[in-house]
Amino acid sequence: MSKCQHCAVEELINSYGGFAEVKTLCEKLRGKYNRSGLSNTDYNELLQLEKALDQAKKFNAEGAKNGQ
Repeated sequence: MSKCQHCAVEELINSYGGFAEVKTLCEKLRGKYNRSGLSNTDYNELLQLEKALDQAKKFNAEGAKNGQ
C-alpha cells in the first residue's frame, strides 16, 4: 500500500514540474491566502500540495533509514 501511495505522491509532484516547483507554488498560494484569502479551489489545491510535500519528505526520510 505504501508503494502505491508513494507513486501517487510522486505523480502529483511531477505533474507540477517537480518538488521545487510544488514548494514554490505552495509558498505563493500561502502568501495569497495570508493577504486576501483564497478561493475554495486554490485553498484545496494548497492543502493537497502541502500534503504531498509532507508525504514526500516522509518517504525520503524512511528511505534514508532503510539505507535506500
